Amino acid sequence: INKPRAIEVGAVSIAEHEVAHILFGKMLRRNGDLTVDGIKFIDDFKATLPNKVIAIITKRLVDAGYNMSDPNVQEEYLTHGINQGQQKLLNIFIIS
Repeated sequence: INKPRAIEVGAVSIAEHEVAHILFGKMLRRNGDLTVDGIKFIDDFKATLPNKVIAIITKRLVDAGYNMSDPNVQEEYLTHGINQGQQKLLNIFIIS
């Protein structure tokens, strides 16, 4: 866990973020790449996020040097969405 980075970005919990990657990876990926269903899940979740939250997450990703044209980067909207207080929405998507 990169504690200075966690403090810098105000992450609720870096551990939650990293565990989410593991869980989502098993649910959304096959052979390391997002599946069609995984992409749909992410797109549906992103559609529930306020534009302000999407802008915050996008800025963080760009500032951190993520390749925004890489479809696999889209998973970050789920994990960063958790840190932006969207846990309840995410729970609804996972349960449904």
